[in-house]
Amino acid sequence: MNFILKNYSVYVSIICVMYFLNDTTGFDFYAHSIGYYFYDQDLFKSNVVFGYFTIPRYLLLSYIYIFFSVVGIPLGYAAIALIFYPIYRSIDTLNRENKIELTLLIISFIYLSIFYSAFSISIIWFMAFVTTQKRFFLLGALFSPFGYLVFLTYAVVTLKPKVLLLLIIILSTFILVNETFLSVNTTMVAGNNPENIGRTIGKTIINLGSSISAGSSISAGSSISAGSFISNFIKEHFNFALYLIKLKPWQFLVAFGFMAFHIISKGFSSPILKKINNHLPGYYLLCFDALVFLTLVLLGAYVINMDSPMNFYYAVIMQDISTTINISWFDFFSKDVNMDASILLNDERKLFK
Repeated sequence: MNFILKNYSVYVSIICVMYFLNDTTGFDFYAHSIGYYFYDQDLFKSNVVFGYFTIPRYLLLSYIYIFFSVVGIPLGYAAIALIFYPIYRSIDTLNRENKIELTLLIISFIYLSIFYSAFSISIIWFMAFVTTQKRFFLLGALFSPFGYLVFLTYAVVTLKPKVLLLLIIILSTFILVNETFLSVNTTMVAGNNPENIGRTIGKTIINLGSSISAGSSISAGSSISAGSFISNFIKEHFNFALYLIKLKPWQFLVAFGFMAFHIISKGFSSPILKKINNHLPGYYLLCFDALVFLTLVLLGAYVINMDSPMNFYYAVIMQDISTTINISWFDFFSKDVNMDASILLNDERKLFK
């Protein structure tokens, strides 16, 4: 027990990685792994922004994936590094006496590790930045367009002009370097992404204006109720906003929830939280950690006993290594898999999610 407490940040980071390894092959990580293993097949193409420049779907993260793939290192190890380091630094920075914030952080990190995505990784780095205030973690804003919005919101809400300026500089530099030196495919992949971000925002603004005009002409005797009008207005004219919310609602909730807690805890509620922390028993964290580990074991047992399981643990224990698992974890430098990436991705999603 003392060993765990002395190396608590390492312990929590390893636990989060173990949760991540429990993902079956239908989850986002394996889609990324397949897509960027076959990076020449352009499974994840780029967004056209305002019709003037293009950005990779996952911004800087796309190039990190491509770099690992070109070198010949499976993306599983890139994912582990992106999870482990920010979590380690976050937990290492916090005082273990701050049990409430530690609990919130650990639960959030576990959730984000299980539901791995570019946005989740961006939020992990965001939480690391908020916790440590190390500017290095601002790079996490370039792992997902939605993650950048979270970082930007934090800088505005907390009135941090230096952070806001750095975020603008980071994004501007990335776009400039991307447009000048790097080559990306500008054709959008079929899916949920807007065909053209600028066009989508433009349509929203135009529709907003037309709806306001139409709304002002509704008379008091109109059969259209206010509730119906508002409902239709939201459904028809806030497509882009709804797209953002529907994409990863829980990730947004984790990000903004942690942001709100951090701001509040540093203000008027700080004495209250201090009292709560002081009244929690010394063995609280050990009990919480035991519960976290037990949950991991039960989750792993559940997945392994599924009708058609396929994750890292199952593959290693049963020596049943599928093409997707091989690509993601074991194919070092050889890149000897030659097949259609989209077919492989669709087959894995149907079977194992």
